[in-house]
Amino acid sequence: NRIDIRHIISVGAGNGFLEMILHNLTNIHIEVSDIVPPETRHFPITNYTSLEHIKKNETKEMCAMFVWPPEEEWVTESVRYLREKKK
Repeated sequence: NRIDIRHIISVGAGNGFLEMILHNLTNIHIEVSDIVPPETRHFPITNYTSLEHIKKNETKEMCAMFVWPPEEEWVTESVRYLREKKK
């Protein structure tokens, strides 16, 4: 079965470098966020926590992306929330 991904939200994205490459190669719609976006950014980044960003998009069909997630509570909390919502 092929999954057709048209909308990605990337949380905890840092400077958005991978998101920029992915968007340029595929033209997939990507929304990028980080709680503390750095000054140097490769892609437009919104200042959201991961759960804020996920909840703003939970009514849409979307794929959540975690690039190089640290072993921090916000990652576990976000994945738990997505699983509970069956996303």
